[in-house]
Amino acid sequence: NRIVKGNLLNLAREERLHVRLMPGISAIDCMSVDLELDPAHSGLQIYDATDLLLKQRPIQTDVPCFVWQPGAVESNLFTTSQNKPERFVHLKDYLLKFYPSNHLVTIVTSAFNPAIHSDLTSIQLGNLEKAYNKLHASSSLYIQPIKNRPIVDKLLFMTLESEEHLQLLTKPFSKD
Repeated sequence: NRIVKGNLLNLAREERLHVRLMPGISAIDCMSVDLELDPAHSGLQIYDATDLLLKQRPIQTDVPCFVWQPGAVESNLFTTSQNKPERFVHLKDYLLKFYPSNHLVTIVTSAFNPAIHSDLTSIQLGNLEKAYNKLHASSSLYIQPIKNRPIVDKLLFMTLESEEHLQLLTKPFSKD
């Protein structure tokens, strides 16, 4: 009855199970599509809700952030019981150290197969515990950046569209 966190492949090996790891479409892929998010544009932070609290991980407010498994925050045990609103106060209070109370966060439950419909629910961070019925093991929190980070390397920025600069960085393919 424990939620398994960490490296599942190593856990399987410890149990002497024969496991073959295969690529597939991940939850982050589904959520990126649902949110129309391009993680390559400005980066992406991904944290487990409980790990975020345990390790007091810093959050960059100019980078999109996913908080995984908020519905299981503060426990490694599995339950079929419904969450209480109080479960999310500690997580909310931690996130309020980085974001304003009125900042919108999106509760994302993505469809991983065609029979399931994705659900996106936006709520002000200061009211997170009021969405307790939407926060479950299959949901994640998406927190959009507060602002964009300004461009610091202006010289590089000016060369991004330069064909001459590209020629300095590349060479034609050889037949070898």
